[in-house]
Amino acid sequence: MYFLENNELVFIVELPTYPKTIYDMKLIRFCFDQLFRCAYKEASFFVFIFNPEIIRLLFEDQQNISPKFYTKKVSLEYGKINKEKVLKFNLEHLIVNGDLSLSFGGDTQKYNDIVSELVLNGGSVIHRVRMDLSDPYLYNLVIKLIETSQNNSNMVTNFLFKFRDCSQVKVGVRAENIVREENSHEVKYQITNIYNKNLRSNVEIKRKFGCCTIM
Repeated sequence: MYFLENNELVFIVELPTYPKTIYDMKLIRFCFDQLFRCAYKEASFFVFIFNPEIIRLLFEDQQNISPKFYTKKVSLEYGKINKEKVLKFNLEHLIVNGDLSLSFGGDTQKYNDIVSELVLNGGSVIHRVRMDLSDPYLYNLVIKLIETSQNNSNMVTNFLFKFRDCSQVKVGVRAENIVREENSHEVKYQITNIYNKNLRSNVEIKRKFGCCTIM
């Protein structure tokens, strides 16, 4: 683990990747205990995450410790690590008061279930989901969930999508309060769930590189 302050390396913590002894477990528990007591401006998980099963094992009987990382921004890579473990860590051990930035490796369609679970059950721990996408598949999935899900009591309601090519990206037919940024080809709008008129989601689409025209 690398800890930075003002973009400068402050210190490094090396923990056993595979704890083998009681000492290893005690060391990991002590470090986690200290980490859970802090709040973080930004956190990134690209190659490793903290194993949610280890966290559960170490803290399941501790009533006075909340085993969660409180952060303003988080970046998560779903392509390099077991995606089910990443999702479990995401929903159970992260509180994100700003943007949760997600990136995906390979075919985006294989993340259908993961993204659905995150959108439908992450509302209490995620302020906004940001996705950097190369195609509109997951964008279309999220819009459909926003519009038609009946299981929406804990749904995430703020989204930012960034595309390199927006030629296939379209604003939904149920979009309201559409705002198009002049000369930037960017758009913001809202969507109301068809089963819950009080549930309104905010969607923002931006270009990642180059021209991005949204129909």
